[in-house]
Amino acid sequence: MGTRVAVINEKNEILLSKRGDFGTWALPGGRVDSGELIHESAAREVREETGLEVKIERAVGLYYQQGRSRTNVLYRAKPIGGELLSKTDETLANQYFLHGINCPKSHSASFILMMLIRLKLSSAQLKYHN
Repeated sequence: MGTRVAVINEKNEILLSKRGDFGTWALPGGRVDSGELIHESAAREVREETGLEVKIERAVGLYYQQGRSRTNVLYRAKPIGGELLSKTDETLANQYFLHGINCPKSHSASFILMMLIRLKLSSAQLKYHN
């Protein structure tokens, strides 16, 4: 079981992390530790990967991550503290993207589009670049 977190700030921007293991942009998240509540794992993963403290607002859905044979819970969250780190031990970069401005293209692009639709953001305005 794992988590992914759509962190949406007050400017309606979404936080993406460039993963250190695959070098692709994705939502922050990871594996749930033994004995850990799923929503607590989501907040911990965001903190570890980005430096931000977040308030989990709600679960958005479940999806199966085929390459890792893992089911993830997707959450929506808002930042409530901490400091956004440009990179961490687990990430090469962390950055907010406005949904109407360029978002990085990656294998996660279709997932991000689906998530934006579920979060009721205007996915039609997304533009991708390499």
